[in-house]
Amino acid sequence: MPLYEYECPNCGERFEHLTRGNEPPECPKCGNRRLTKLLSVVSSRVGKSADSSQCNFGCCQGGACGLG
Repeated sequence: MPLYEYECPNCGERFEHLTRGNEPPECPKCGNRRLTKLLSVVSSRVGKSADSSQCNFGCCQGGACGLG
């Protein structure tokens, strides 16, 4: 089940909605169903181990991004 972020153009409320099937989201503040889907930033957590001196994602050449 994907988690999407929405903004209500009526009241400006921003919220997340866990989509189940074809269930349409509804603004929790005003009940509006005409919402704007927002672009979400993906977040992940990477654990550190004793030998993880470099980033394994190849995005920062050596851990400058903090993932390594």
